[in-house]
Amino acid sequence: MQESNVIFKSSNLQIAKLTVILLIVSHLAFVSCKSLVKEIDPSILPQTDSKLVVACFISPQDTVLSAKVTETKILIGSTGDIRDDITNASVSLSN
Repeated sequence: MQESNVIFKSSNLQIAKLTVILLIVSHLAFVSCKSLVKEIDPSILPQTDSKLVVACFISPQDTVLSAKVTETKILIGSTGDIRDDITNASVSLSN
């Protein structure tokens, strides 16, 4: 009976040690990730124009072809959507 109590206490001690080690390692991993973030002043970035983006999926087995045309927006400082949908675009496909 005493041998089983010693084994039980020993396994609890090992689990406690592993838990402490795991907590320390995970804390160090999360703290070290903060150093990877670097703030950049938007004024030093080059100014770019918006671009048109055409996205479509063409399948020979499908009878319907559709295309979505959007215009990119500046991402820096934006809190909303990064694209503007263009609803009146005319898309021509040719070979």
